Amino acid sequence: MSYGLCVNSIPRYGFSSFRYFEENEKHVNRVCTDDVLVMVFDGVLKFHEDGHLVEVGAGEYYIQEKGLLQEGIVESESPQYYYIHFWGDFQEGDRCLPLYGKADFTELFPLFHKLDLQKMTDAPLIERERVFLQILESLLGYEKKEDHSKVVRAVLESVARDLRQPFSLEEIGDKIGYCKNYIIALFKAELGETPYAYVTRIRLERACELLQHSASSVGQIAVECGFGTYVNFYKAFQKQYHCSPQEWRKSLR
Repeated sequence: MSYGLCVNSIPRYGFSSFRYFEENEKHVNRVCTDDVLVMVFDGVLKFHEDGHLVEVGAGEYYIQEKGLLQEGIVESESPQYYYIHFWGDFQEGDRCLPLYGKADFTELFPLFHKLDLQKMTDAPLIERERVFLQILESLLGYEKKEDHSKVVRAVLESVARDLRQPFSLEEIGDKIGYCKNYIIALFKAELGETPYAYVTRIRLERACELLQHSASSVGQIAVECGFGTYVNFYKAFQKQYHCSPQEWRKSLR
């Protein structure tokens, strides 16, 4: 029987964020009072836990249980990951999420962004709890799914790092060794839309959250969501919602 997070009781969500290590950076030394779910999408996170070396590589997750000593004795390999602090129950048996396993980041990245948006807009805790449970559900169901290609993961990771930055399939292609047209074809075959359509949709979803829940100007939101200028934002918004950002915001009020 495996040991892990009990799925017959509902864990409580605490807080979450992306984390990017500098070169040669080490894990902090701590005894955490929370449980921590770490999901690594690039590099390798290394730390000792109660004297045993733990390594979590790209495409993997690990759950650090509360009350255990974690030490940054060795340097990590520039890991990039998303972490969630929570409180859960642990047990041995079939009805549990193992402490270590593989993760489907194609499915997880949109949930990471959703949690970050909810944090930014101060959404009710119950809404963040719901997304956290969706993340756990994805980890539980991973073994039943096929691995998604590194092409699709590369696109999603590029978007996850910072929506404000220009999106370039050429740069992604240079990194993973595939041409732009091949990336577009594979991404569309697996997710049903082109990379550019996906990025635009994610940016517009974030823009709608900010239009509804923040006092930022439309120009500020255009920059924050990666459109660069108000004109680009207006054209994309008008095409998707058939009204201007100002009209959409006004209709909510």
